[in-house]
Amino acid sequence: MTRLSGFGVTSFGVIVIVLTSLTAYYDAQVAKWPTTKAVVVDVTRFTRMERDTNKKRDVAVQYRHVTFSYNINGRDFQGAQDYRAEDPIVVEKGMTFVVHYNPSDPTQMATSIPAAGTVAIVGVMFGGVFIALGVFLFWRARKVETALVSGA
Repeated sequence: MTRLSGFGVTSFGVIVIVLTSLTAYYDAQVAKWPTTKAVVVDVTRFTRMERDTNKKRDVAVQYRHVTFSYNINGRDFQGAQDYRAEDPIVVEKGMTFVVHYNPSDPTQMATSIPAAGTVAIVGVMFGGVFIALGVFLFWRARKVETALVSGA
């Protein structure tokens, strides 16, 4: 049983590292996208039901859907992002932001990009703890099995 637990915990650690590495890679690619100035053309509020794992029930979470308008090489584009209501970013109609846009698909844009290194470091640390715990559980199971075999 402990071996199975060790395998599960180690696998979870590997999955965490892989997923955070992919996120960090994507963020690094977005950071390379060109930038332009965008104007906020619409801000709407909406509610989305999300699972609160602490309270073990669904809760209503407030969001702001912000639509940006920007011009790339004489063509107008619009892109949008959703922000939680408690997100400290101040967004009002008419405000100007610098946005990153995808040159292959200018409708894809991002207003802020987390530092890719930070995401990767946190993921590796978190995943590493689970890998270490999983290896410990493997080692412990082997030690118990060895003791049972030699004691029999």
